[in-house]
Amino acid sequence: MKADQEAFLSCTTRIGFNLTLSRTMMEMLCAISDDVEWDRMRWPSLYMPNNWMATERALTKRGLIRRYSSAEHKKRARAAAENKVVEMPIPYALTDIGAAVVQMLKVGGLFISAEAARDKLQRRGHE
Repeated sequence: MKADQEAFLSCTTRIGFNLTLSRTMMEMLCAISDDVEWDRMRWPSLYMPNNWMATERALTKRGLIRRYSSAEHKKRARAAAENKVVEMPIPYALTDIGAAVVQMLKVGGLFISAEAARDKLQRRGHE
């Protein structure tokens, strides 16, 4: 059994299927699926960091995302630079299970699009 599957199974019950995601987890999961930067990764100031690290750890623990290895991330960054992409690529990827959960969110109408997240960020005045 793959490590992602084991992590996912440890967060589900044996009698039924129960996966709990907070709003912030859903936002980050949707952003990763769109391969965009999550707005909570930006810090409004040094004294008010948004704690996205706890969310990343919770999604990793559930087997929904994985962090790219250093070599993979550097390769993606070089490809972005060669294509003259201004923003650095995000260092996370969905696992197969994470992609299935995102698909469930889309079907259920709970998916948070990158455009909606961007609009929210602009309303808060961080862009």
